[in-house]
Amino acid sequence: MRAIAVAIICCLLTIRVPGQVLKVYLNTNDCINCISSIAQLGRLNERIAVEMFCDETKQRFIPALLEEYGVAADARTTIAFIPQNVLLSKAPVSGRCEFVLGDSVLYGFELRQLNDYVPDLERASYGYDRRERHPLKLEQPLGDRLTIFPAGEQVVLMDYLFRRSYLLAPADGDSLRPTPLAPTDSLTRATMKRILGDLSVYDSLAAKYQDGPQFQHKIVAVNAQHSGFQFADWIGYVGYHSDGSLINTYRLAYFLWNEGAVSFTMYGKWIGIDPFMPVLDFGFHLGDTMLTTPLIRMEVSDEPSYLLADWDRVGDSIAFHGFRELRCPKPLQEFENTHSQIISGMLRSGYYGTTGYPLLYDVINDRAYDLTTLLGDGSTDWFKNGVAVYHMSDILSLADGTVLLLFQIDGVTQLAWLNLTNSRVIKRLIIDVTETDLNTLRLLDDGRVAGVSKANDAFVILQ
Repeated sequence: MRAIAVAIICCLLTIRVPGQVLKVYLNTNDCINCISSIAQLGRLNERIAVEMFCDETKQRFIPALLEEYGVAADARTTIAFIPQNVLLSKAPVSGRCEFVLGDSVLYGFELRQLNDYVPDLERASYGYDRRERHPLKLEQPLGDRLTIFPAGEQVVLMDYLFRRSYLLAPADGDSLRPTPLAPTDSLTRATMKRILGDLSVYDSLAAKYQDGPQFQHKIVAVNAQHSGFQFADWIGYVGYHSDGSLINTYRLAYFLWNEGAVSFTMYGKWIGIDPFMPVLDFGFHLGDTMLTTPLIRMEVSDEPSYLLADWDRVGDSIAFHGFRELRCPKPLQEFENTHSQIISGMLRSGYYGTTGYPLLYDVINDRAYDLTTLLGDGSTDWFKNGVAVYHMSDILSLADGTVLLLFQIDGVTQLAWLNLTNSRVIKRLIIDVTETDLNTLRLLDDGRVAGVSKANDAFVILQ
């Protein structure tokens, strides 16, 4: 029976999932805790082929060891015994893994790190040929200017025209019922008292309303954070000039959503940094000591424009720290000076990118990457006939200096897995998003592509 079992395990199966293979080199001289990481192989998406290589001098016990951790040859897993010197050339001291995407190694890591890499392997495992369509059960119609922000297993849907935000949970079932998202009235009032500082200002407003000031919320950006998410919120209310006339007033606050509860984090009190203005709609990066925000220039100028600013976190507010050295690329600035005059961008998961030109910037490591050569043919005109041919929809940070980029060139939607450290395109893929409103197209945190249908009646996911 053991001979038959070994023969089955040694058999190289012909069934493969093309495009992505995890190669595992098992060195049993590794510590038992590290070896036990192979139990995580069962968590992997079935699209990922697994090739396990073992020492042929240890065939007498390795099959039993693999069985103990639930590893067996099957439709997507092959197990081969190879010469000891070949195995040790790949894994001389401890077990090693290589994740091959297309024709290139995307990740190489120790077997003991497998659990940490599983989410990144999952993000690379989709073929984007399967479509999920979740009808939206709406109590009131949506406007046609929608934005979505991925936030872990949640998605925040923002309706610009109606100034409302909703929470979606795509895993909940076939249809989705958007849940209104906003801090409670009591939290809003407590937050506004803190922001206004001088309570007499708040009290004077309260005196003009029967039930106190009525506040509206406009969520402008969302960042995933562990099991919840942070969001920046413009709190609006009708105030009064000294002559008694009305004025719409807004204050910026940051909140944390966690397990259904919203709590106050801090507020933003901008100072004048003319001719620039922070634009939270493009996203933000909030660390323990620093807030980084995108900028727009409020005038037409041939002078190089800063694109990001840093703000120190001081107590529960912020103070201007300085500009990042990142400047707008000259071709993009010249183009925008004759068009919208606003350099639009997106800041997510530690990376900032301009939406109309292939530029990426690593906020954490303060390094810029011009992708014109990686994404173009060396002679690409990024502004044909007065139109930008490139548009970035989203960016997702992966492991080991790699990113997943969602973009369009000449109206064709593509995905690219980029190794920024080595300036390499690991894989590039054209995807079909004809049903989706391109303005809502985003990458979910797990790597799937999502957006709202053109009719605004469904949430669509490609995986």
